[in-house]
Amino acid sequence: MRPGLFAVKAYDAQGDIVDADVAEGVALESGIARFLRRPDTAFLHLHFARRGCYACRVERAD
Repeated sequence: MRPGLFAVKAYDAQGDIVDADVAEGVALESGIARFLRRPDTAFLHLHFARRGCYACRVERAD
């Protein structure tokens, strides 16, 4: 996933978006960590930004 451009969307437990950003693949790990530091973030959705296709869901490993 490193060469891609991604739209990252953070959702709360009710499924509402609480934050969003665009990240280059090389910065994706730090972006994911930043979103997960928010206490209201329950999960993330990553989309390939240019085509808008769904890539994956990121969940906390508690």
